[in-house]
Amino acid sequence: MRFDRFTYKAQEAIEEAIAIARAQANQRLEPAHLLLALLKQKDGITRLIFEKIGAPINLLQKSVDAIIAAKPKVETEKVEVYLSDELNRLFKIADREVSFLKDEYVSTEHLL
Repeated sequence: MRFDRFTYKAQEAIEEAIAIARAQANQRLEPAHLLLALLKQKDGITRLIFEKIGAPINLLQKSVDAIIAAKPKVETEKVEVYLSDELNRLFKIADREVSFLKDEYVSTEHLL
């Protein structure tokens, strides 16, 4: 999937997910990293969606933090991050949603 097919907010979320993975010394970029990045977007739609359905954002964020903390870590100076099969599958599903909805770009809603 081409990065230029993502909206600016979706690109920001992916970049933040990579930063989160590196900060936690995780080599595999997982859906949990992306979800945490989406939750951290203060002006993004993800928080609004979860608030609208009554989900406790702080508890959700802490739960995702715990999932990420339990991921395997590498002991290197610079962590090289690669896409997990699960996140690759998520991107493919998001791309199908874009086609189904006749949208032009993959947005944060599609990723969520």
